[in-house]
Amino acid sequence: FIDEIHTIVGAGASEGSIDAANILKPALARGELRVIGATTIDEYRRYIEKDAALERRFSPILVNEPNRSQTIEILQGLRPRYEKHHGVIISDEALEAAVELSIRYMADRCLPDKAIDLIDEAAAYAGIRRQEGNTPSDEHATSGSELRRRIEKAAADGEFELAERLREQAGASTVGQSSDRLCAANVTAADVEKTVAERTGLDIAAAKHSLLGISARLKAKVFGQDAAIDRVVSALHRAAAGLSDPERPYASFCFAGPEGSGRETLAVRLSDELFNGSVVRLNGGELHDDGAVFRLVGSPAGYRDSDKGGFLTEYVRLHPFSTIIIKNIEQCSHEVGELIGRIVSEGMVTDGRGRTVSFRSCMVVILTGYEEHRSLGFESGANSLKSDAVRYAGAVLPDNILLNLDAVAEFSRLNEDSLTAIANNELSRLADRAEKRGIKLCFDNSVKNAIVEACEGLAGNIKRAVSTGVEDAVSVAILDGSLDAGYSALCRFTCGKYIIERQFD
Repeated sequence: FIDEIHTIVGAGASEGSIDAANILKPALARGELRVIGATTIDEYRRYIEKDAALERRFSPILVNEPNRSQTIEILQGLRPRYEKHHGVIISDEALEAAVELSIRYMADRCLPDKAIDLIDEAAAYAGIRRQEGNTPSDEHATSGSELRRRIEKAAADGEFELAERLREQAGASTVGQSSDRLCAANVTAADVEKTVAERTGLDIAAAKHSLLGISARLKAKVFGQDAAIDRVVSALHRAAAGLSDPERPYASFCFAGPEGSGRETLAVRLSDELFNGSVVRLNGGELHDDGAVFRLVGSPAGYRDSDKGGFLTEYVRLHPFSTIIIKNIEQCSHEVGELIGRIVSEGMVTDGRGRTVSFRSCMVVILTGYEEHRSLGFESGANSLKSDAVRYAGAVLPDNILLNLDAVAEFSRLNEDSLTAIANNELSRLADRAEKRGIKLCFDNSVKNAIVEACEGLAGNIKRAVSTGVEDAVSVAILDGSLDAGYSALCRFTCGKYIIERQFD
């Protein structure tokens, strides 16, 4: 058996001599050697296929990636070795968790290699915990019934050494320890989750727990869009429960609604809650030319800047847990639209260097606009029930994208109460910044009304109205000395101006 058999091509070759491959060819042709070699598909094509005489000596056999059940059987066969090496007991739940989590969060590698690595690292973690003398908790201690089941199974399978070792461990309980406890650490699914968290930077257990209250937290930051938030959170619950398609992104949405309704704000807040704020933005207005797709995935070999990689694929390779926000998708080129379709439907993309980049841990959010629709009375009943925002989304999104989305969330125009709530939030943030300078700042209702009127119904204009109005007035008062640390002030809007009045105790 020759591992990495492609290395024999050119090995030992120098001027006046032949390489290892040519030395082996006569013996292989005469049948004096029986050789099994292992290599990858790319290296086989690059080295073996170029030498036709060497290729004829071998019969290629493609070894496919094992499926879930086959990988679990492989791990069960390897389990005794890792248990003996690390001095731990690996539960069946840990094996199943290693397979499922490696498929979900390590899509750039193949089974069973990635699942074996998770089991190895989780067992090492449990072994270190045992050596440090930490008292086993109910989660990590192996019960007597579990131990007896493992001993009986090992004996039935003919693994007598493992059965004897388990009996010795059962008898090696420390003084004062109950007889149904095993002093060897038990590797559980929680240990595998911790290993995945260390590798990816995403705490899986905490993420599942945080989703339980995410709806209330989002509604406290994004105002007036409770129905859209509920629709998005329902899709996120399916993903966290493992019921969504693992061969697609973690979640994919279309936020349909008018400008200034909070679509992008909700996308950013979701990223803060789930992916530590990792966001990459794409604008279709900048991706309308023919070469735009190369800027995203990288140029093929032989083209200019082929060694730099693509903007999108390189970012996702370094930050696999990210939110991709796409605006103006109707302005994208046809090739970019097909790329987005593959991301949403398959979760995998091949970059310019031929590497497979996984988007299955990402969340894709497509922002579509709003176009007022006037019916002439000839539409079907189902179509007439669709809102203008959803109808516009269906018109601009290709079928391969629209049909693979987890949800289309409709955003309505913000009413006066929602705009007032957003204005209150921005003014509270300004008051917090002033308080850090020792100034207590309060606002009259006239200020809030003026900001709501100035924003013209767009939430995005509120921050600008606060900045160019209230912040300017407060800044002038601080700089001219009328407002200083230790003072309290009231801000009012009168005669078209923001007035800062110092309060006296």
